[in-house]
Amino acid sequence: MTQPPFFPSRLTSTFRMMASICIVMMLVGCETAQRQTLLKQTGGLIKRSGEAIQDLSQTPTQSKNSEINQLFAQPYIDPLTQYLERNRHRKELRSELNSVRAERDRRCAAIAERFNNQALTQANLNRYRAGYLYSCPNDVNAYAQRLAASVAQGATQKASAQTIDATQSNTLSSPSRTDSPPSNADALKECYLLVSIRNYHEALKICQPLAEQNDVAAQTQMARVHYALKNYDQTLHWANRAAPRSAEAAYLLGQLHQRGHGTPTDLRQASLWYQRASSMGHTEAQQALNALDVKPE
Repeated sequence: MTQPPFFPSRLTSTFRMMASICIVMMLVGCETAQRQTLLKQTGGLIKRSGEAIQDLSQTPTQSKNSEINQLFAQPYIDPLTQYLERNRHRKELRSELNSVRAERDRRCAAIAERFNNQALTQANLNRYRAGYLYSCPNDVNAYAQRLAASVAQGATQKASAQTIDATQSNTLSSPSRTDSPPSNADALKECYLLVSIRNYHEALKICQPLAEQNDVAAQTQMARVHYALKNYDQTLHWANRAAPRSAEAAYLLGQLHQRGHGTPTDLRQASLWYQRASSMGHTEAQQALNALDVKPE
């Protein structure tokens, strides 16, 4: 007699059915997971595509306005000038160029008002030129012309006082002499203006005759021109002639001795000249003196 199987046939059928259900569920689960992953990837792609489409949907006008708004939001003047130079030939930006130019001019006017309310000095002109000559050349040159006129007026008044003193002295010693030396105020004004706008070639032609006549202001301008041109021997020559009565010339001598230009480096001499220039009211000389490690005895 054949031995019956350990599991009844009904139970075996049940196990088979359960196994089939598990396999189906596993397959369905894998498909669901793949579908969710695919949906997630597809959603990210759609989102990125939407953003790209949104960017592409901006009109050229919106893009230009955005650039102009960024220019106006930053506080400096030179980026406005750079925009004008970069786009000066683009006729389609005529409206934008006019707006940027107006804003640039408004900022230059504000800077000009600030400098006009300060002392009219060479030091302030140097600061004005260093910061704003690129974007506001007309305003900087106008300031230089005002300074030149002021210096020339001061020189004229000084020359007049010297002429009066000389005339009175000559009257006492030689009553018959009535002539007086001619005024060089106009030439000195032109000399100073040419130096201020850095037209050094023409400045040398105008300033040198005055300097050779022992005009201290012209001698100082000669020293400034040669220093800018790095002709340090000539700088030393003219600065030495003017320094006893010129704060700027004394300051230049300090620079020459400190840096070893046209003369061996001598910090003690530099300190002495800075001190002399400072005693005559030269602000930069006082700053240079404070920065030196060596102090005058």
